Amino acid sequence: MGLQDQNIIADILYFDGKICTLEDSQPWAEAIACKDGKILAFGSVESLNCHIGDHTEKISLSENYLLPGFIEALHSPIYGFFEEYIQLRLYSDWTISRVLKEVDAYVFENPFTDLYFFYGYDPHLHEEISDEEMTLSLDTYATDRPIILLSEDGLSAWMNTCAKDQVELAEKQSGNSPLTFDEVLSIFSPFDKESAKETILEITDDLCRQGYTSVFEGKQPAYFTKTYRQISAEAFGAEEAKQRLCSLSATEALTESIVGDEETEASVGLTPKKVILQRTKEAAQKLNLEKDLGTIAPGKFADFAVFEENPFTFVPKKKNILPDAIITILNGHVVYDSEQEQMEELFSLMSAQQF
Repeated sequence: MGLQDQNIIADILYFDGKICTLEDSQPWAEAIACKDGKILAFGSVESLNCHIGDHTEKISLSENYLLPGFIEALHSPIYGFFEEYIQLRLYSDWTISRVLKEVDAYVFENPFTDLYFFYGYDPHLHEEISDEEMTLSLDTYATDRPIILLSEDGLSAWMNTCAKDQVELAEKQSGNSPLTFDEVLSIFSPFDKESAKETILEITDDLCRQGYTSVFEGKQPAYFTKTYRQISAEAFGAEEAKQRLCSLSATEALTESIVGDEETEASVGLTPKKVILQRTKEAAQKLNLEKDLGTIAPGKFADFAVFEENPFTFVPKKKNILPDAIITILNGHVVYDSEQEQMEELFSLMSAQQF
């Protein structure tokens, strides 16, 4: 099955595979042609000959299973990333008294911390206490180190006097007054960029091993998303990102639809086939992204996950209801290869042992 123009030459041809399209009209194929990051056609190798030219790269799947790339819609990698750096998670059902009690306890138990960065209080609490009153309360816990409390929506914050003084100094040095909210938060970045890059690379590789090629931003603050994107760009450099990061509007559509499925894979005993459909076709439909994602069809993004074991007949092991992917493909190009990853890990280990 392919586009009407039989003269279009593919950039890449994946062949000799067991390709599950999840398209009812033709659920299986043995080859797939890609052009400019999109799916050009799929079917038998013979049927795709018209799309193969002198410069078409031909890649054998070695009889492995190729599926549409999975869509991670339940757990935002962005929030997962920042969760490692948030010292104290505040919750939206906490009262002001509870927030202050928890902050007090944390600062008391961690007296040598240079910066206190807490997140998650209900922004409506600003209606119950003035910023000046909250600053005075926070000053009783620490006067020589900044304390920053970021609201759940990421649009407001409370600070002690030390933190406010640092903002005022930054405004004077930059000549910009007032600073934007993102600029204020960037002053108190709770992580080291180099370690943050390593964390992002670990997160993306873990997603690759699970077969994910698309992830959604979630409902975390815009500052989190912007920072994650910036550090990701630095981490990957000239390399292609390993997942497609999609917008918040799509996430909202999905959250209402299948948020209840978060625990069902392990606890309810869903079949591998049902999980595959949830992570591909059904997720794309509920996100109104079925024109671009979810199945293998001409015109959609050439995002795929390749498995050595048959994912439909895989026997679940512990929390893994599906086998690990050996390759993930984004925009038609391989962005993750488990064999290459293992060789790089072995090389790093051997290098570290040399003396």
